[in-house]
Amino acid sequence: MVKTRGFPYEFVPQPWGALRAEVAEMAGAYAALAYLNDLVGSITESSHKESLAGNLWMFDLAVAASPISSVPVELIVVRSPGSVHATAPGLIRIEHLSVSGRNDRIDRPADQVVPLFWRFAAEKFGV
Repeated sequence: MVKTRGFPYEFVPQPWGALRAEVAEMAGAYAALAYLNDLVGSITESSHKESLAGNLWMFDLAVAASPISSVPVELIVVRSPGSVHATAPGLIRIEHLSVSGRNDRIDRPADQVVPLFWRFAAEKFGV
């Protein structure tokens, strides 16, 4: 079996405005997703939104550096409580899928997701 590094498929981003509307609707229906609404709002309002591309995978947010590289794609994935890669109750996982295979994963309470995401974006994508 060959170990895949990074995201092995084409990454197709959604516009940040569309993501923000979709996430706001989801957070309105599920209070546990308020952190995701805060995060997408933070990205949308930042001066770095053009440097980042995002897409939702169910309730997980996948973010790549823009312009998007060819396959494999390096990603930061914010895993939701309902993710197939879920964490312990009350925690959110931020994961860096690296093309080098040096993946990082940190689990934190939801109120720490926004600053942790920006730390990952700065360290991994230079944003």
